[in-house]
Amino acid sequence: MSSAVMSVGLQGMKGERIRVEANVRIDKEQCVIIGLPDASIKESKERVLSCLHRLDFDLSMKKLTIHLSPADLRKSGTGFDGAMLLAAYQELTDSPLPIDDSICVITSLSLSGELLPFHGMLPAVQQALSLGFKRIYLPPVDVSFLHDTAKAELVPLPTVEALVEHLRGQSSLLFEGILTSVISTAVEDAEVFQTDFSAVRGQSQAKRALEISAAGGHHTLLVGPPGCGKSLLASAFSSIMPDLRKEDALEVYS
Repeated sequence: MSSAVMSVGLQGMKGERIRVEANVRIDKEQCVIIGLPDASIKESKERVLSCLHRLDFDLSMKKLTIHLSPADLRKSGTGFDGAMLLAAYQELTDSPLPIDDSICVITSLSLSGELLPFHGMLPAVQQALSLGFKRIYLPPVDVSFLHDTAKAELVPLPTVEALVEHLRGQSSLLFEGILTSVISTAVEDAEVFQTDFSAVRGQSQAKRALEISAAGGHHTLLVGPPGCGKSLLASAFSSIMPDLRKEDALEVYS
């Protein structure tokens, strides 16, 4: 067993594997997070300590050091909370959880031990899938639209207790029926095109260029004087574009 837990950090839209390690030694009660964390991650220590107390760990005279590796890569966001909690749990418990590098944890925490969504969660999930993780633990959000394309097991859970119990082998069926539609609302909010391509009269050369562009997935530059129809063609362009594959749709929503 290892006391390291994997998570995902974002550099723009690119995901990086982040290895979260923890060390506990005898000292005055303290929690230190190192590895170029931003302000939101530095505040995570209070959420992690609160959840550890909720799990009945005695932290008196213990100094907890959490390291986010690689150390020279700047980290941001609260999505590392769950991984930091589990890394600390591994060091504090007498019966470590079966966690390896194929498991990824992407969730924020509340002080009461709830797993919470966070800003940037969707691109983090998308990048975790592309990085090849086999199982991804998430807060209780609806990810059903990913199941047809995801090669990993996506496990949304409500609390840290449920997270620990699932890692110990308890069925996730106990936690069904509590998912929210935080992610799937992106599909419902997608903009619908207003102008149909067939309603455009004339402009045969421009329309032909747009048809080729839509069919081949190419970029298009519209050039011409004011009033020649560029804006009309641009607004109608989306009506002839093919539907996105689910992998591409996830990237667009991200």
